Amino acid sequence: MEVVRFTPEEIDEAIEGMDGLQEIIVPLLRKINLEGMAEQDILQFKKHIMMAKHALIAMGEYMEGRLIEYC
Repeated sequence: MEVVRFTPEEIDEAIEGMDGLQEIIVPLLRKINLEGMAEQDILQFKKHIMMAKHALIAMGEYMEGRLIEYC
C-alpha cells in the first residue's frame, strides 16, 4: 500500500478532475461502445466516479477539521 500526503488544495483539484474525467469518459464510452458495453455498464462507471469524488470530498472535510484542531 502506498501512503501519500495531500493538501486540502490538492484534494479540491482532484475533485474538479473527477468532474472533468466523467464529462470526457462517459460520452467517449457511449460513442465507441467498447465491446458492446451496455448503458448499464456505463452508468455503473459513472457511479464509481461519483463515489470516488464524494470520498475525496469527505477526506477533504476530515482534513480541514483535523487542521483546525492543530491550529
